[in-house]
Amino acid sequence: MAQDAVAPRTRAPGFVHWLRAAALRIRRLELLPKSPALPPVDYNPGLIAYVGATAVAAVALAVIVVVFRHNIHTALGPDAPTLIIGGVTIFLMSVYAIRTTGPAAIQWAPSVFVHLGLAVTFGPAGAAVGAFAEPFGVTVRNHNGWFRTTFNIANEFLADTAAWATFAIINNGSSVTGTGRVLVAGMCAGFVHFTLNSGFVAVVI
Repeated sequence: MAQDAVAPRTRAPGFVHWLRAAALRIRRLELLPKSPALPPVDYNPGLIAYVGATAVAAVALAVIVVVFRHNIHTALGPDAPTLIIGGVTIFLMSVYAIRTTGPAAIQWAPSVFVHLGLAVTFGPAGAAVGAFAEPFGVTVRNHNGWFRTTFNIANEFLADTAAWATFAIINNGSSVTGTGRVLVAGMCAGFVHFTLNSGFVAVVI
């Protein structure tokens, strides 16, 4: 024991040490895009109330989905490997998104197509994966903070779930059969997703 106090025995590096070393290597390789942090949020009662309302709506919708999950019919049941691959794909796409100019500092990525694919295939489970993967990728890139990230998660989940519901209603209840029905359902789902997703952001601006 006395010898250890003077010259401690060498210990194998733990997981935390390995994680820090890996993060340092990534920074040195500059694998992550350089993007300046967004300015601080200008908090005001209207903005706080609006973001709070979207978060409450998303949580309420998630609770409804969980309670009535046995009555929800999706194209496929939850498939963990596909959901994980889809989530990682969305995350990476959002990290390396194309930044546009403007007051909203919007970043565009083709991840919206993965969002729609997961949502219409796996229902709310796919919507939840996309709702978390996209905002966390944006947070890694822009250092968004908890307030913006909370809004983005709620926004994505509401838009993804609405797109799935639109697709399911049209695809299951339309009198049109064959490829035409699926095409119409997909186009309407994409339109609903775009309208809600962009609409929530427009209200914030």
